[in-house]
Amino acid sequence: MNARGDIRQDLIDQLEANGIYGHHYVDMIEKYMQFWDLDTKLVLVIEEEGTMLPARDGFKMNPAIKSRNENNTQMLKILTTLGLKAPATQSQGDVDGEDM
Repeated sequence: MNARGDIRQDLIDQLEANGIYGHHYVDMIEKYMQFWDLDTKLVLVIEEEGTMLPARDGFKMNPAIKSRNENNTQMLKILTTLGLKAPATQSQGDVDGEDM
């Protein structure tokens, strides 16, 4: 399996271990995975463009950083709602040496 598949399966396994069953809960995991996909893309954007971008008056923070922080907040809300923990294989945080 790939990292995405491993994470998805880990979340489903956690649900089952907690005795939580139902399509509604699996749908929430699917939403979590959509946010995970977006997070992966945002990391690539930040890696390619850098944390600071040229602006008219010098430099500005890459807007992808703010988007990533908002995205991660939504991911954490889903995990909290489901009573789950982020899988260990997930990497959220270090981008160019800065914690998110």
